[in-house]
Amino acid sequence: MVLSKTYVKYIYFIFGVILSMASVSFILITLQNQRDTIVDNHARAFFSGVEKYAELYVKQVRHSLQPLQKSEVLHDYLIRSEPDNQFFLRAMIEQLTQSFPAIEQLDILNKNGNSLLHFVKTIAQNTQIDFLSSEHLAIFPRIHSLHRAKPNDIWFSEIMLKSGLIRAQRLVLQIGLPIFRQERLLGALVVNLDMTEFLQHLFFQPDADIYLLDKHGQILYANRNSNDRSVDPQQVHLTSLPTTLAMWKASGFTTFSLSHLVSSHNELTLVYRMRGETLYHTDKNLLVIAAVMAVITFSILVGTLIMWYRKIMFNQLENQASLNIIDQYIPVIFTDRQGLILRCNDAFLKLTGYTKNDLLGQSYGMLSDSLVVNQVSFSMFRTLLPGKQWQGELHSQTRSGDELWLHTSIIPRFDKLQNLTGYMAIFTDRTDRKQVERMAERDPLTGIYNRMKLDELMREYLEQSRKSGHEFSIILIDIDYFKTINDEYGHLVGDNTLIEMTRLLKQSLNQPNEIGRWGGEEFVVICPQSDYLTTFHIANKLCNIVAQHHFRLTGQVTISLGVSSSLGKDSVAELLNEADQGLYEAKDRGRCQVVGRLSCATSEIKHARDR
Repeated sequence: MVLSKTYVKYIYFIFGVILSMASVSFILITLQNQRDTIVDNHARAFFSGVEKYAELYVKQVRHSLQPLQKSEVLHDYLIRSEPDNQFFLRAMIEQLTQSFPAIEQLDILNKNGNSLLHFVKTIAQNTQIDFLSSEHLAIFPRIHSLHRAKPNDIWFSEIMLKSGLIRAQRLVLQIGLPIFRQERLLGALVVNLDMTEFLQHLFFQPDADIYLLDKHGQILYANRNSNDRSVDPQQVHLTSLPTTLAMWKASGFTTFSLSHLVSSHNELTLVYRMRGETLYHTDKNLLVIAAVMAVITFSILVGTLIMWYRKIMFNQLENQASLNIIDQYIPVIFTDRQGLILRCNDAFLKLTGYTKNDLLGQSYGMLSDSLVVNQVSFSMFRTLLPGKQWQGELHSQTRSGDELWLHTSIIPRFDKLQNLTGYMAIFTDRTDRKQVERMAERDPLTGIYNRMKLDELMREYLEQSRKSGHEFSIILIDIDYFKTINDEYGHLVGDNTLIEMTRLLKQSLNQPNEIGRWGGEEFVVICPQSDYLTTFHIANKLCNIVAQHHFRLTGQVTISLGVSSSLGKDSVAELLNEADQGLYEAKDRGRCQVVGRLSCATSEIKHARDR
């Protein structure tokens, strides 16, 4: 026992160590995720600033070039090429280049792409402007786009690395704008912009490595050295950096495409990564606090898990005890979709008297009364087929033939894909209760319905007739000269005559007609599906059968019968009153006959003819 407790302690200790290690790992992973989040936020903020700054720069370019693009002087020069317009064009170009120093070169082209005016910045603050003939060779590389141009179009070429007199190395972006006059294409305005100052301002991020790449992943510009932001890309290539866009992404750089801002046929991409000193700086105090919190947290978890384990074990014991109680006292069976029994517990076997071998693979219908099954099966299957639970009362029987009345709950069972696999049925034995209910509604001498049950049935059928409009009828029967039988043979013979009469009447009636003892020697037959004429013929049949029967102790006995229909009746009293009047009319006419509305009406007509 001591050894067992020691092993348990070791298990708890090892479990606690594993949880503590897991907690520290979790905290480190969380810190790494926080760093990744910081990096991602920095990159998003940088790219958002780039997007806004680039949009403003493009708007500035368009705004600066539009006055010249839409100038009437320029339009007249492109149409007529008159020397008088050259003076004004020269002044406008000098003013434009002074207000927008990034312009390195400017060309005005005709609609064929030939340069008519050429401007180039030679040295600081000095310009050279040449007016050329229309036979000059086309210089616009996208002349095919010029003829499909629209008034508000703007073109961008690839960013090019060029050498010049002012700077040894510079990045140049060529921009083109079409020139229209009243929707007529006249030519184009082509400008080369020095992008060095724009990129220096854009790339000023001392705590990050930023590169501008072409579509092949080659470096066009970088801020690798924070002290000299205009780094020569050729020098950068000498370092161990990726050479393709995919390799940049794999190296931990975040990428941002500029294609939607600068619609150049050479796609431009920015790559961004925070530098190591900023990214991986870790607060030692935070790690110490995290470790302490991990130990405390998982110590609590270990204790909680131990309590949880004990509670689970206790619940399992309780559940097992509950299952044992259910198995012993609550009858349960499991069936497949066709109603074949797959499993049953001990309580069900004890209730029915069968063994498992008797039941497994058999249909549950073998236990049920065929008449009751036919009556409830439609309601049952109409509920079960859509996958709903059904509850009702089933009349079954034990292996020895004793009747069972079972309150039954049938619950559909489904698999993980919600396909119906079978049913579970839970039973409650209501046999004793049913027998008590039956005794309360049965006549103790004859075993048929008593007056209270007959009255209840007639009320139900009358209500159904009132709602549906369907007619039903009753027969009121009285044994002729029954008092004489009691006086001559005694009450015991009289009781036996009542019993024999009951058996004879029951044998002569078909379903769903029902019979009961109304009181003394009077009986009532309810015909729920028969109209007046049909019921009248049934009454005549009963009258003849009884008259022809030889009773064991008394010989011949006859009956008188009165017939009544539900039509026009508002209460059971009215229904019985009409049948009672017919019965007494039959007595007055000499007994052993049937009287109802039809026979009364025929008698009155015959009496009137005799008069």
